[in-house]
Amino acid sequence: MTTLLIDLFVGIAAILALFFALFRLSPLGAKQSAGATALAVIGIYVPYAIVRWPGADVFSIHLAIYLVTTYIVGIITSQRDQRRGTGKWFHWGPAAIVLFFATIVSIDSVLIVIAQKGVGPELTQWLLPKPRYAEGPGVHSFFPGTVPHDYQNRADDYNEYLAQVKKQRARGWQLHNGWIGTPRVGSPEVYRITVRDRDGRPVSGASVKGTFMRPSNVKMDRPFTMQEIDHGVYQVSMSLPEPGIWDLILEVRRGEELHELRGTTTVKPADGS
Repeated sequence: MTTLLIDLFVGIAAILALFFALFRLSPLGAKQSAGATALAVIGIYVPYAIVRWPGADVFSIHLAIYLVTTYIVGIITSQRDQRRGTGKWFHWGPAAIVLFFATIVSIDSVLIVIAQKGVGPELTQWLLPKPRYAEGPGVHSFFPGTVPHDYQNRADDYNEYLAQVKKQRARGWQLHNGWIGTPRVGSPEVYRITVRDRDGRPVSGASVKGTFMRPSNVKMDRPFTMQEIDHGVYQVSMSLPEPGIWDLILEVRRGEELHELRGTTTVKPADGS
């Protein structure tokens, strides 16, 4: 949010400086100075945004605010020149237009900041009723982003996925995995996997990595690396921060051989319920 506001402030300050420089130091009138400033905004900001693309929403709000700023100073200055000496320098029509655009820009700015940063517990506690349980976590809202955890959803990689599944079935590795005890929030528990080939021999010397993924919040994802404690037996001790269902993706690699496993697990609350 701070970066967004700084960019807007610097841009508006530059627009005002350019407009008044043209208006005061050149023969251009208010409308001509505003038009020249608007063209300069488009000619400078659009290429800059294309090179350092901030996203369509941020680009749109910046361009809208910059052009509205140019329009506002142009129309105010033009009205003031036209009504100089009459005692009235601003008509209700331009004032309504300026107020309309200012309202739209303000609402869009707030929505973009909320979409990017979310609404923290401080604000939600003021907006929403108090939670039923005082010891519960504060309510917050944010968009964690669409994360393609499953490469099956990527059309470009689908053929590669099918080939990988075919290789795994032909290889015939057998994976048995699970928690040693009951996983609870904030309590480290051992997660263990046993890997054997199609003939039942242990698959030793493999690199085993994985990630527990929170479906509703990518920021809680927990990657891990497992250590081999016996021939074909790998384990890791870890705790997960929230109760409920977690997705799991597991990767067992030995040389050029790769075996991937998808699954889910359930974590119990810390209080044992």
